[in-house]
Amino acid sequence: MSSTLSSVHPRFARAAVYAWGSVGLAAVGVGALWLLGQLWVVVLPLIIAIMLTRGLEPVAARLRPVIGRAFAAIVTLVVFLVLVSAAP
Repeated sequence: MSSTLSSVHPRFARAAVYAWGSVGLAAVGVGALWLLGQLWVVVLPLIIAIMLTRGLEPVAARLRPVIGRAFAAIVTLVVFLVLVSAAP
């Protein structure tokens, strides 16, 4: 086996390693995209929830010292839902 490897030019051996690495990376990428497509029903609400959390966090942070953590979260969420439902 080593005689076969020693007969290959090092530049080609390195290129082969990079090529197989690229094939492996592409396979992982395709698998991840397929899994994302299968779990889209779970992933999309999770993305929306994270974006809403990041957007409403500054409001809740200002209310926290005044009314406490839990009540600040509830008030922020209720006010947000009222504003969204009242929009034309």
